[in-house]
Amino acid sequence: MRLSALAFGTAALAPLSKAACIRDMADSCCAVLENAGLKVLRPGTEAYTARDESYFSVSAQLSPYCIVQPTSAAEVALAVTTLKNSTCNWAVRGGGHMTWAGASNIDEGVTIDMGLIKQVEYSAETKVASVGAGALWRDVYAALEPFGVTAPGGRTSTVGVAGFLTGGGNNFFSSEVGLGCDNVVNFEVVDVVELWGGQVCYDPLCKDNSWPTHLRVGRL
Repeated sequence: MRLSALAFGTAALAPLSKAACIRDMADSCCAVLENAGLKVLRPGTEAYTARDESYFSVSAQLSPYCIVQPTSAAEVALAVTTLKNSTCNWAVRGGGHMTWAGASNIDEGVTIDMGLIKQVEYSAETKVASVGAGALWRDVYAALEPFGVTAPGGRTSTVGVAGFLTGGGNNFFSSEVGLGCDNVVNFEVVDVVELWGGQVCYDPLCKDNSWPTHLRVGRL
């Protein structure tokens, strides 16, 4: 009877130990990002809930340990290099329009949310628009409208620019200009492949010069 009671007691404690480990891991993953000076949204805050509920599909609403929101490519690189020495899993969110869980969110990990990198700048001289990785196509269309131009982007305005282009990008003008990815002039890349270095480069200058091809055909 004593052995049975001991076995029962051990089994009852196991879930508590796992929960404690998850809490410790979550706090460690999020604290290291906060200590790096990055904007981190923690569960239980209105900002965290608002971002987690802003996915296009309910099935994509997972529960990351926290959400980190970089404001520039340099801060994306900082987030990557900060996480590289940890045991934290992470995912990246562009527009959050995919319908399946895991496309741009994660359970028991950190979501790097590009939502604050959504600037759109247009040069009438070069006829090229520079678009942030967190922009939605509605942001792009609104910024281009005053110039009387548009772009071969998403046929639904809530689609994210990043996922649309890395997935090819079927658009209303495909018969005239090809896929959206065919119209990309350049990418600003945070290279996480080279020893998780998190270097920022423009694709013709990247050490791995296959980046342009991979990004244009969705082979990340």
